[in-house]
Amino acid sequence: MISKYFSHICLFFALLSMPMSVSAQRSMDELFISMPQTLVPSLPVEARMDMVDLFRSEMEAKVDNYFDRPSVLENLNEQGFDLQVTKSSRLDARLFLTEQNDTVLAVIRTLYVPQEDSRLMFFDASWKPLDLSVELSFSDFLNLSDEAAIKQWRARLSPLHYTMKWQDGQPCVLVGLSYDRLDINYKKQLTSLLRLRTLRWTSAGFQFSPADN
Repeated sequence: MISKYFSHICLFFALLSMPMSVSAQRSMDELFISMPQTLVPSLPVEARMDMVDLFRSEMEAKVDNYFDRPSVLENLNEQGFDLQVTKSSRLDARLFLTEQNDTVLAVIRTLYVPQEDSRLMFFDASWKPLDLSVELSFSDFLNLSDEAAIKQWRARLSPLHYTMKWQDGQPCVLVGLSYDRLDINYKKQLTSLLRLRTLRWTSAGFQFSPADN
């Protein structure tokens, strides 16, 4: 146990001491372990190291977090990782390259309480935040052209929340409106009006798919 703990500490400090020229080429294992504590306050570095060890040993990568509740590393490969932090939160990350061959980590952070709400965040290979945000327009998610009706639905759904999921095997994020807390009668009406939008990665950043426009 002491030997394992010591090896983990050595690896952590080795990651911190990497020069910038090397950090751009970090493996996803290293990127996962060096993730800022602000993103996963309930999972210390040692727990993340244990998760990687378990996953690479083809075992269930489940550990207890600070709340003595299970956190699960569901997937970890060279393209990214999927982490169920708690029952009410998760992180799903994917790795991309820009036109200048710089590394971009795109992370979907999802909370399920009080209702599902996802945000897309961007970081470089050292986990420094990047300003690559994409503007979302409420009206783009409804099959409506009537401005008065759009305004009514916006008021009913305010404050706005969005759902985001990575599309399997594609450099795309499927984005929709979250409406879990909406009155059941309004839910039935809204279902027929909703449309998903697709954010597709290009070397210049995320852009809405032309097919959605």
